[in-house]
Amino acid sequence: MMSIMVVDDSKIMRANIKKILGSMQYDPIYEVSNAKDAIEVARSNHPELITLDIAMPGIDGVTAIKPLLAASPSSKIIMVTSQGQEQMVLRSIEAGAKGYLLKPV
Repeated sequence: MMSIMVVDDSKIMRANIKKILGSMQYDPIYEVSNAKDAIEVARSNHPELITLDIAMPGIDGVTAIKPLLAASPSSKIIMVTSQGQEQMVLRSIEAGAKGYLLKPV
């Protein structure tokens, strides 16, 4: 089974993404509301896939990419973003993200 971490400050978005991924029988699915906690979970659990919201309070998703990959180098990061954040998506890809999904997922 593939382990996944869903990082989003919106509880509703985390639940939606988790529901979609859960229906595909990924396990475990870690659910985290901020980048700081996500880095700790990545360091401890090394999820294979991380979905990462770009716009979060505190450490934003783009800034979190490098520390997440340092904590868990084999993780693949997919950004979750709203329309109109194309520049941040490009910065995310340059920082190491593998792709992105548009909200609503």
